[in-house]
Amino acid sequence: MRPGEATAVFVEVMGTGMGGAVGDAFRKMGVAEEELAAAAERYPRETWERVNDVAFALLCPNDLLRTKSDDVYAAHCRELIDRVAAGASDRALAEATDAECLALVMAQATKAPLTREYAALAHRLFCKLLGDKVARLLEVEDDYREAWPGELDELLSEARGKLRGRTGREV
Repeated sequence: MRPGEATAVFVEVMGTGMGGAVGDAFRKMGVAEEELAAAAERYPRETWERVNDVAFALLCPNDLLRTKSDDVYAAHCRELIDRVAAGASDRALAEATDAECLALVMAQATKAPLTREYAALAHRLFCKLLGDKVARLLEVEDDYREAWPGELDELLSEARGKLRGRTGREV
């Protein structure tokens, strides 16, 4: 079977009304399979074999990503696959992805309004992860400029720190 076929067969057998956690899990598994298949096209064979051996286990969505869009989850998968392909250490693989950081910021936004700085970080991450899909919706660039060079990188580092130990990939 080609990547994604097993998931498609399962959904066909179980019906499209399959919902809840099981349906979400199989949909996310399909996204992971698609990203792994795309990586097979991007990387040389020896790199792809290393990616294929390691990556799928890393791609299990954690609580932050389980309910997020497939586009955000796909960006998460791509980032982790690229880390594996680059030969990242276990520590680097455990580091939160941009998608996980965006999910954290958006979770905080449900509890209290985001500060200008965190709204700017969310804007940057949305545009980076979803590109053209959201760029037209988020054209108010002036509101999202850094107050000083490196401000958003520092906030992203802070978000990664808050997620340390919560990604489910710790070794």
